[in-house]
Order: sequence, then structure tokens, then C-alpha cells
Amino acid sequence: MQPRPYQAAAIEAPFRYWHKGGGNPLIEIPTGGGKTLIISSICKRMVEEHKARVLIAAHRKELLLQNEATFKRLWPGAPVGVFSSGLGRREIRQITIAGIQSIFRQPKKMGHVDLLIIDEAHLLSPKVDGQYGKLIQALRHVNGSLRILGLTATPYRLGQGLLTQGEGKIFDSIVYRAHIKDLIDQGYLSPMHSSSTSGKVETDGIKIINGEFLQRDLELAANVSEVTDAVVRDVLATNRKHCLVFGVGVEHASFLRNAFRMAGASAEVITGSTPPQERARILDSFKAGQLRVLTSCDVLTTGFDAPLVDCLALVRPTMSPGLYVQMVGRGSRLSPGKENCIVLDYGGNIARHGPIDEVTVKPKSLKPGIAAQKMCPSCCAEIPVSRRRCEHCDHEFPHAVPQERKANVDPSQLAIIGGTKKQKMLAVTQRIVVEYESHRSGARMLRVDYHNETQTAPLAQEFICIEHDGYARTKAEQWWFKMAGTPCPNTVAEAMEQVDMLRPVAAIGVQQDGKFKKVVAWGFPKQRQPGEDDDDDTIASGGHDDDLPF
Repeated sequence: MQPRPYQAAAIEAPFRYWHKGGGNPLIEIPTGGGKTLIISSICKRMVEEHKARVLIAAHRKELLLQNEATFKRLWPGAPVGVFSSGLGRREIRQITIAGIQSIFRQPKKMGHVDLLIIDEAHLLSPKVDGQYGKLIQALRHVNGSLRILGLTATPYRLGQGLLTQGEGKIFDSIVYRAHIKDLIDQGYLSPMHSSSTSGKVETDGIKIINGEFLQRDLELAANVSEVTDAVVRDVLATNRKHCLVFGVGVEHASFLRNAFRMAGASAEVITGSTPPQERARILDSFKAGQLRVLTSCDVLTTGFDAPLVDCLALVRPTMSPGLYVQMVGRGSRLSPGKENCIVLDYGGNIARHGPIDEVTVKPKSLKPGIAAQKMCPSCCAEIPVSRRRCEHCDHEFPHAVPQERKANVDPSQLAIIGGTKKQKMLAVTQRIVVEYESHRSGARMLRVDYHNETQTAPLAQEFICIEHDGYARTKAEQWWFKMAGTPCPNTVAEAMEQVDMLRPVAAIGVQQDGKFKKVVAWGFPKQRQPGEDDDDDTIASGGHDDDLPF
């Protein structure tokens, strides 16, 4: 099981963060991106290189079993055990995979833990009296140097905002972010398309309590014949064979199941009250293709792995961006014969939150002096949202008129994946000379100047954020690998010593980005330049201390 390039970068990211003195990092990986392989690889490295004791906590039995299965494939003979009352297992090993419902009541059984890994970290409440809060408090009582690593597809929580901001936050920084559109473009996830709907749930007048629609009123609004008829008609018209339909609650999900059956489609429902054996039977039938439609409420939003899902119907309006992305994520996995996944949004979720690769989350409760962050499109650095100019690369943000969003909107014509509009590329410029400089504005960056050989002023510039964290570092790693085919250095000084290893650039294509030109395409010579040596194309990997990396 060789990690994909983005998985390898995600595995390395927390170790880089810890060696720099960081605390509790967060990794963002889209649904279907292979979190379990990342988790098992990090654990393997922690045990083999640092003799650490690791606890992996998750909230569903499916996640526990997925992690255990991946360990067995990746690392036969791994010192791993499962602690879960629901699975009837009480195994404490050097690596323990535990259900949070079981382990928070008996934390003393774990003893000393060096690293706590939280799968589906968006479920972690900042409240100290929650299950995770009690577990963390108990583990820190034994080991004050405990580190916590979280993995999630949705690094935000309703009522809190980003998991790295707000009162009571556990995580300090998102050290790696894999974007769903990039993974789709690279062929690792299924393409997704939204389709027109012939109905919608009317949410006007529904109360919003604690940031979410009031469940009782929302179910009354959704469970009406006009909406149900539209859902059945639209879903069956797609001619898809594996359809997952999300309702508001138990009664609504059952009503939808009955409607599909009356229309002649094979359908079943799964809710939180479905007995475990019955639930397993239904899921097996759905995965085997014996059921065309599976209806549910919130119970299949995380931990449900059915790659063959090729149609999603969101008959569940939500104010939670996390729930929205998690629902859509059920259709993102690849499966043989599956070309894409169609998304039918009956609740205005796309309009409310944006495409799933462009969801914007505003922090709800920041500590005094902490500003909300935005990402610079030029250098990918995170800067305060109030800034009109990037302090790292001088990118100037255009003035934008705030757009009013309403709960009751027509979802029919909105794209589920953003970035579909292609900006016209300016003429490709050839006969390029490239210069590399160390640029200091905040954290140090590698500045790349592209010149025409007959002109002094650069045609375009790139800022490679090698010493940044988060998505900026991710983009730097991707750029360096593309240019050198080797792992990205850790510092700009190291990069400057290795620029001779970068591929020569013969031409560039640029797009206008405000006052600046953005490089979007590169042309390389077909053969190596004189003097280049194949043997020089590797970087020796450094060793690691025997001590823990934090």
C-alpha cells in the first residue's frame, strides 16, 4: 500500500509541525481521500521511530474496523488492539483503536499515551465536560506533554467555526489540506455534478435555534407530498442504480422510503433506531446492488463507505456547512463503472454554503485579538480577512459587494463543485529565463521571477511558501515536486542550494489576476540540458531523533 503523493505529504506534515515546536495539528482530507492509510502510517512511524503509545479515538464502529483493517494490510503484526463495548473487545496495545463512548469512561486503562489521534475531528466539542473533553483531561493528567492530532473532511463545527479558532479550541493549525477538486482532477475521487430539481423545501419562517433549523418545524416543512413527489420523480429520472436520499428525521426518511416503494423502486431506510443486524443486512443489500434507493437521516453522514453511490438527494436543509459537506461526500468515492455522482439539492444547501470545495466558514467566538483568516490566492498564505493587501506577496484583493444569502433559495442551477469557469489564458511566452531569490515578508518564501531573455523586468512572479504551514506549504510541496521530482526542502535556504536541480523552463502561460499575472502553465524542454546528471536528482532523506517529535 504505497501512499498517494498527497497522502505522503499529509503523513509528513504533522512531524514537520512538531519538530518546529507546534502543538496539536489538524489534517483536512476529503471524504474518500484515504484517511485510514494516513492514520496508520503516522502511527507506524511514531511506534518504530519514537516508541510512542498511541490512542486512536472514533465515534462509530465502522471507523474502528476500517482503521484496524488498514493496519493489518499496511503493517502485518502491528501492536494494535481495539477497545469497544459495542464490538465486545477490550484490547489495550501500544496502538489502541477505541470507541469514544467506551474509552472516555475508562481512561485509566490506557495509562501513558503520547499521541491521541481523533478520527472525524469535527465531532469534537470544545466543551470540557463532553466525552472527548473528559478523555483529554484524564490523559493529560497522566502525561502533560500529550499531543493531539485530528483528521477530518470538514475542519469546522456549527456554533464554533473553524476548529482551530474560538474559545476552547483543541487544535492549533491546519498543517495539511487536500482539496476535493484537486483530487477529482487527479483521478482519485469521483466527479460530481448537480442537477436541476423540480421542487424544494420551503424554509421561510422556520426558527433557527443554536445556529440550526428547528428539527420539528423543518421536518414538517420537508415531509409534504409536493416535495416528496418531486424527489421520487427526479431521482428515478436519473436512471442511477445506487441512490442515497437524506431526509430530515426518522419519520421523514421512512416516508421517503415508502414513496419510492409505491413508485416501484426497491428501497429501504436506515435510522438511528434501526437494529444493528437489520442495519448490516440493509447496507449489504445496497452495496450488492439489490436495493436501488437507501433513505436515511443523519446516521450515514460519516463513517459510511459505499463507493458505488452515484446519486445523492439532499432533502435535508441545514445551516451546518459540515453536515452539508459530509452528506455530499458520500458520493465522492470511485467505483468500477461509476462515471460520476449526481447531486440533487432540495434544501438550498449549495446556495447557503457554496460549492463543497469553496465553503466559507466564519468563526463564531474568537478570543480577543484573534482575527478571522482568509487565503491569499497568489501565495496561499493565511492573512486576516480585513487586509486589502497580502503582507507576504503584495497581492491586492478586489473590492467585493457582500451578497445577501437567504435560507429559502432555488437550488436547481448551482454547481456542487466550484472553479468550473475557466479564465482565458494570455498568450504563452517562450524563451524564458528564470531567476530564484529568497524573499522575506513575514515567513521567508522562494520568489521565482520569469523573464523574457530580451527584457529586464519580470513577466510574472511566483511566491513558493516553503516555510509556511497549512495549504500554502501544500502548494509549495506540489510545485517543488513538479519542478524537481523530489521532496520539497524544509527551508528557503535549503531550496536556494538546490535550485540547480529544478527543471529548466522553456515557456510559461499566464492569466491576469488583478494587477498581477499568474503563472498557470509551464513548458519544459523534451531533453535535459547539457551538464545535468540523472544521479543528482535525489535528496538524501534525513534521519529522526529517537525522542518524540514534540
